Amino acid sequence: MIFRDRNGGSLGMWKDSLTLRDIQLKIDTLYVGFLVPDPANFFKSRLFSKILNPGDVFVFPIGLIHFLYNVGHKKAVVFGTYNSQNPGLIAIPSSIFASEPPIMDDILAKGFQLNKTEIAQLGKKYS
Repeated sequence: MIFRDRNGGSLGMWKDSLTLRDIQLKIDTLYVGFLVPDPANFFKSRLFSKILNPGDVFVFPIGLIHFLYNVGHKKAVVFGTYNSQNPGLIAIPSSIFASEPPIMDDILAKGFQLNKTEIAQLGKKYS
């Protein structure tokens, strides 16, 4: 079971590679969603999202990138559960921009269609 208490915050982009995850919002309002790859186009995804109010429940499927973002005015209180003791959490941004050893800037710049200066700025945020 997890518990988060955030004020105007975000849990960013995550992937639970090994488990199913569900959440129930107790206080405030959250915008949540997950991305499903488009089988017809490798470079596209479909976003499934919802605004959650207190008492709402949302399920994140196994292995899909997902996020939670507090759109309310208080600290959000969320109770979440996993169907395993090892959810295999992967924080997408820090996995990419703070890996050890680091991924070469050229690779990141081409992959994200950014220049090396922008990649360096992102790297500083996650290191």
